[in-house]
Amino acid sequence: FPSHDILEHVSPYGNSEDTSNPKMLLGSGRLISWKMWPLAIKSVSFAGSNFFNFSIYGEGGQRKKLNKLITKLGAKNNITVNTLIPREQLLTLLKKSRVYVFPSLKDSCPWSLAEAVHLGIPIAAFNVSGVREMVPDPDSNLASISGNLIINLAEKILDP
Repeated sequence: FPSHDILEHVSPYGNSEDTSNPKMLLGSGRLISWKMWPLAIKSVSFAGSNFFNFSIYGEGGQRKKLNKLITKLGAKNNITVNTLIPREQLLTLLKKSRVYVFPSLKDSCPWSLAEAVHLGIPIAAFNVSGVREMVPDPDSNLASISGNLIINLAEKILDP
C-alpha cells in the first residue's frame, strides 16, 4: 500500500473515531472513457442519488459529457464533477466518505484505490484485475462483472 508522506500523516479510518458521513460518496481519477464514470453516475442514481452526495474529483475530456448525464438523470443537486483539489484535501474528504466509488473495468494499479483501502474506506468497485489484488477478500467485497453492471455497482454502494 502507499507509503507516501501524506498518507503517513492520515490515520487509518478503522483506528480512529468514526467521522464518516453516511451520505458522502467519493470518486477520483482522470475523467476519461475507460475509467467508466458514466457507469458510476448511473449506479449512484439507481441506488438513490437523492439520499447520497456523490463527488467525483478529476480532470479530463469527459467533464461536459458527465455533467450532461447528471442533468439528464435529474441529479445535479447530489452528484458533482469537481476539478482536482490538493491531495491533502482529497484524503481528508476520503476519510469522511461512506464509500469510495471506483468504476473502472480496466486499471493496472489504481493509486486512489490503494489510498482508500489503506484508510479502511469501504469500496464500491468491480472484481477485475488490478483492483482485486488491492482489496481484501475481493470475492466478497467487489461487484461482479457479469449481469447488469449498474445494478451490481449500486448494490456495493448500498451495502459495501
